[in-house]
Order: sequence, then structure tokens, then C-alpha cells
Amino acid sequence: MVTNEQWQAAQVAERKQHTLSRAEGYEHYMDSYRQYLDFVGFDLQKGTGTSIIVEIGPADFAALMYMDVLQGVIIEPMPSAILREWIDGHPWIDLVTQPAENYKIEPIGNRIEVWLFNVLQHVIDPDAIIANCKYFASTVRFFEPINCGTDECHLHNLTIEMFKNWFGVENVNYYPPNPDAKNFHTHESAYGVWSNPNV
Repeated sequence: MVTNEQWQAAQVAERKQHTLSRAEGYEHYMDSYRQYLDFVGFDLQKGTGTSIIVEIGPADFAALMYMDVLQGVIIEPMPSAILREWIDGHPWIDLVTQPAENYKIEPIGNRIEVWLFNVLQHVIDPDAIIANCKYFASTVRFFEPINCGTDECHLHNLTIEMFKNWFGVENVNYYPPNPDAKNFHTHESAYGVWSNPNV
């Protein structure tokens, strides 16, 4: 866990890294999200059905931009003009600008999925976010870099052991370093799907 001041400074530093134009970013992240969703077993052909997707920390371009969704929530404390403009045109998507640690929603049967894609290094408290997600979600899909160290933008050094503790050994997979990856992670990562046993 870091202080709110440390987190705010990291958010400002991270925002400076997002320099792609709307057109460039849309094409880049279309490819990225297709790969994310393939790894975590989400079928784009079937779509979301009646599930509510809660996507945490997508910055300018959200995975929800690339699919038909009946209802969704994007949690982004520092939304850009690109993200705000897209959400304004999609009134069935709610924008939450508070940190994900503070987001509260009551469980709704088996209808809520959370997506965590390359976000947990940037948050105030990864443990609190995971505990919160596991409370209200029926499914959590995740793909997160590990063993990266920390810097001004990346506040937490995540390990595969942390993901195994959060989600169970059987639900966590290892993605090895891939220097040839296109529009995707070159660094080793942890990924998988957690299903709520209480649903």
C-alpha cells in the first residue's frame, strides 16, 4: 500500500506516458485487448450476455470500446478526453472516477465480471482491490506483469506468488518473457480467471 500523495504523483507521471492519438491508440489497443481476452478465455463472438463488466484502470482506451455491452462500468480515476468522449456516446457505460479500492456495489448473482489488465502496479493498494473485487464479482479475469520492480509510475512489484495467494494456484498461469510480442506484453506476467465459489 502507498499513500494517497504517492499515488497521485504516480498517476500524473503515468498520464504523461499516454501519447497515442485517438486513431493510433484505437488500432493499437484493439490488437492488445484481443490478445488479453484470448488469454483469459473471453469469447468475443458470444459477447458479454447479461453480465455487467467492471473494467478497472484502462486509461484512454478500454476493452469495452471493442465489443457490444448491455451494461458496463469503467473505473478510471484520471479519465482522458478520449475516454470521456467515448463514454458520453455510450450511456449504458458508467464512468467511476474514484479509486477502485473505494468502489462499492452489491453482488448481483452471477452477473458481474471484473477485468484487471495491466493496472495493479498503478493502484494505491492491490490487496484491497482484489478483496473488493472478490466480494462483489462472480468472475475476475486478469493479466498483469510480474517482477518488474518499481518506479515513479509503477508503485508495486507484483509476483506470481501474490496472484496465487489472491486467486488460488489452480487459477493462475505464467506468461513468459516475449520480446517479439506485437502490441502486447514483452515482460513476464501472471494471468487467469477466478470464479467466485459462493455464486
